[in-house]
Amino acid sequence: MSSNLLWGIVIALAVAALYRAYRKEQARLALRERLKQPVQTVHASELEALDDIQICRYLMRGEDWDGARQALQKVAYGIKREDAEAQREFKQLMTDFAAQDPLVSSVGKTLLELVRQEPGVRQTELYKHLPGIGVEEARYALYFMEQLQLIERKKSGNSYKIFEARPIIEA
Repeated sequence: MSSNLLWGIVIALAVAALYRAYRKEQARLALRERLKQPVQTVHASELEALDDIQICRYLMRGEDWDGARQALQKVAYGIKREDAEAQREFKQLMTDFAAQDPLVSSVGKTLLELVRQEPGVRQTELYKHLPGIGVEEARYALYFMEQLQLIERKKSGNSYKIFEARPIIEA
C-alpha cells in the first residue's frame, strides 16, 4: 500500500471522527435549547448528552424532586474535585433547589416549630421528635434551612445547637 493511500485513509478516519463529535455537540446544544422551553418529554438517550447539573435543572422545572435530589447527590460526590467556580455553581443550585424542595418545606415547618419551642436544642435531640422522618431527611432539611437563613446551627460537641435565624434589619 502506498504512503499516499495510507495517509488518505488516516485523514478520512480523522475527518469522520471529527464530524461525529461535531454532530454530537450540535445535538447536545439543541437539547439544551429545548430544555429552556416549557417542560416537555425528553428521551432518556438525549439526557446522556447533558451533565448532572443540567439534568437537575430540567428535573426541577418538571417538579421531579426525587429525581433532582438524586442528580444533585451524584454531583455532590465528585464536587470536591472540581474547581472553585463549579463548586460555587453547585452550591447556588443546591440552595435554589432547597428553596423549592417540598421535603425541606414540609420537614422544615416541623423543625422550625420545635426550634421555636426550645431555642438551642441539639440537632440529635430533634430527631426524637420527628416520627416518620428519617435522620438523613432531617439533616438534609436542617442543612438547607441554614443555607436559606431560616435557622442558625452552632457546633456543640458532636452535634449542633439549633436556633431560629435572627431577622436581618435594614437601616
